Parts: sequence; C-alpha cells; structure tokens
Amino acid sequence: MNKIICIVIFALYSPCIVNAQVNLYVKEERNGNKTFFSENKDAYHYSVIIDLEDFENLDTRDVSGRFFIAKPGKHPLAKMRVKNIGENTSLKYTSQIIKGKYNPEFRDKIPFLIPIREGLEVKITKEIYNQDVTNEDVDKRNAGVLIHFSEPTFICAPRKGLVTQINDGNLNESNEIDDEENFIELYHEDGTFSRLYVFKSKTSRINVGDVVFPGMELAESAVLNQQAESYVRLVRLITVKEGYNLIQKNEDVAFVSSINSSLKPENGFKMISVHPKKWITFEMSKKELKKVLPTL
Repeated sequence: MNKIICIVIFALYSPCIVNAQVNLYVKEERNGNKTFFSENKDAYHYSVIIDLEDFENLDTRDVSGRFFIAKPGKHPLAKMRVKNIGENTSLKYTSQIIKGKYNPEFRDKIPFLIPIREGLEVKITKEIYNQDVTNEDVDKRNAGVLIHFSEPTFICAPRKGLVTQINDGNLNESNEIDDEENFIELYHEDGTFSRLYVFKSKTSRINVGDVVFPGMELAESAVLNQQAESYVRLVRLITVKEGYNLIQKNEDVAFVSSINSSLKPENGFKMISVHPKKWITFEMSKKELKKVLPTL
C-alpha cells in the first residue's frame, strides 16, 4: 500500500499572516500520484514556497525549489507522479505562505494619486530609516512617506484596490483612541498592498471587501495632538524573495503630478494633489468604466 507522510510548517513573517486563510495540503490519487492544493478563503492572492525535505519514489521536478501563487478558492499547484507504480511513496515538506503575489518580473508602472482631496498643496517627507522595512515594521511608524497638508480634508484612495483591512478606533495603552494607529489596507491587482495610516476615528466610509477607485473618499483626516498640521502616512508593500524566504518589503511610490507625468518625490518636496481622469480610470474594467465615468 502507498503511504504519504506530510509535515507542513508555515513560516510566519508578520502579524497579518497569523490568521492566514490559506490551507496547503496534498491529495493522493489511486495510482499514487500526488497533487499539492491550496485552499484560499481570502479574496486576494498569497505567495507560497514549497521546500521538499525528503521524498521517495516521486518525480518532484515541478515542485522542488519553486514558488506558487495561491489564488482565491481551491486550486492545484503542482503534481508529483509515481516513478515505480506499486512501490511505497513518502513525502516530507515545509512551506512558507505570505500575503501578496510574488512576481520576479514585476515592473512598477502604475503611479499613485496623492491620497487627499484634489487641489491641495502637500509636503512629502520620508522617515529616516537606513534599513529595509518589512511588513513587521509598518506599524512602528518608520515606513513609507508622510504627506502633510494644512487644512482638514478627506483621505482618498490612491489606486484601485480591494479593501482588505480597516483599523478604526482601537484603544492604545492609555485606554484612549489613537488616530495615528488607524489604517486602511488595499490590495491591488498587480499583487501589491498599500496602507493609509492616520485618519479620524469612526469616519471611514468603506468596509472590508469593498473595491475602491482612485480619488474615492475613504475617511476624514485627523490632526494629532503633537502635530501642528494633518498628515497621512502611505506605505506600499511588495512581496519579494530574499534568499530562500518570501517577505513583504516597503517600496517607494511615484505620485501623479500631471495628466501625463509622475515622480518619486525627494524628502521635503512640495506638490499639488491632482486627480486626472486618465489615472482614475486606468485600472478599471469596461464594466466599471460604464458605471463610474458618468460620475466623473
């Protein structure tokens, strides 16, 4: 009788993976062939690395040393065929699973709108941090860029995205509501995430699972006690492979500066928030265009 031994260890790189909705398992056919499956209960992609530690009587060329994408729903990832039918098979493996879609050929082609109401002047400052910032660091206030503005406004979506997390009105260690900890996380179709930190508690206009479009109002801005003016902190996270591991890494963004141009601002750079229709509609489907265009 064929037998299968599977040991699965998830490499957890950040708090957002602790409650991961992805189940990785192996299904065995009558002839002994085995297939890796992923079952993803979330509405966005995860990246998977499968490391084979020990195996017997299996052709593992489609698995060993490779990465896979766990799409929403239940999907096969890779198949292993029995070499000698009738003989025992065994399999021992570990895996890493992390949010986002790893793409070694990723090209950063889509700029972000400045995520506040159109027409306001902003000053953009970068946190001083000399090391790579990963997903473990984004809540430590040392990742991304700060976008400062002088009057109350609305925080707006910088790109089309699926709302995956909302942190709104949680209490801090002093049992007080801390607007600085509020954030909205968006998943983009290129497999990346962005987070918008700092908005006025209990003013969010969206829910987890909503699809938002560039320029859409998400929440009211907040003025923090220790700040003279409002700001929003934008963090963009890209899934990358570092050595044998997958991590989410903070990456700078380019902001739309006119209908035909964008730039990655230097520290202290000032610019005007513009929302050209070209970039509002850039990632929309034909169905979405029919629905949204008449309102622009």
